[in-house]
Amino acid sequence: MIFADKLINLRKKAGMSQEELADKLGVSRQSVSKWESMQSIPDINKIIELSKIFGVSTDYLLKDGMEALDNSPVLEQTDKKIVTLSEANEYLSIVEHTKLHISVGVFLCIISPITLFILLMLADIKGFNQELMTIVGVITLISLVAVAVTLFVIAGFKLKKYEYLEKKTFETEYGVAGVVNEKKNKFNQIYVTTNAIGVLLCVISVIPVLVTSFIFDGNYILLGVSILLLVVAIAVFMLTLVGSKMGAYNKLLQEGDYTKEKKASNPIIGSIMGVYWLIATAVYLAWSFISRDWHITWIVWVIAGVLCPVVSLIVDGVSKSNE
Repeated sequence: MIFADKLINLRKKAGMSQEELADKLGVSRQSVSKWESMQSIPDINKIIELSKIFGVSTDYLLKDGMEALDNSPVLEQTDKKIVTLSEANEYLSIVEHTKLHISVGVFLCIISPITLFILLMLADIKGFNQELMTIVGVITLISLVAVAVTLFVIAGFKLKKYEYLEKKTFETEYGVAGVVNEKKNKFNQIYVTTNAIGVLLCVISVIPVLVTSFIFDGNYILLGVSILLLVVAIAVFMLTLVGSKMGAYNKLLQEGDYTKEKKASNPIIGSIMGVYWLIATAVYLAWSFISRDWHITWIVWVIAGVLCPVVSLIVDGVSKSNE
């Protein structure tokens, strides 16, 4: 096999385009194209760089008669799943396409009660039929949640093949960690900036509730709560969008919340926190409908938000103590 054929095979096996390989080597895409079409041969320095990128010897690249990758790393025999570079790239591509589904689904879940709150406020202030407003509001809430669940299911089906990345330990093929880590480092600034904006929005989201509660004597408290939910929904949408991508990098690298030690506890924490917010919502709606004190019951969300990290830490501590 000649050099051009070897280069093509190695590049495709690594899941790289000609442009990506050219960027790593600091040359133009046309240069790589000429190498692969036998129009030219790279100099010795580029040959050395190629050997490092693909994990092969310079002899393998230069000697036409050498067909075996003589110094390719030999993976130890193991029962663990081995993630190849092509699989890693496929997973990242799927995450790129599904992160919007998940983010929009979360957004719809958070804003789903807004129509109900606005209609109840109008029924109270303008004298509209409260039963009719409640029915329309609840139907809208259920519809939005149904759309959100549909988006979650679609994303779940697409990602199901790679569930093991989150739940099980695995090994990566030679070179995978380096490629993923490089992409993660490039994305890190966007991730940090978006998180800062999202947290800021969550902090200031309570302002509309305070304004409608004290300035308007509580008559428009449900409007304030609706604006709060909208601002929080926007913040969570942003956080979920970048969090999904960063989470994908961390899963492949087994870092952050996806280290081998934490994988056992993460599903437990996620399930419990999901139940936690369902209980908070049930308490809020039950208290509000029974008492009709909408100008007071919004405090449930504040208390739930304050206690959320505490509950998460307790669950995490209990999970670790049982390991």
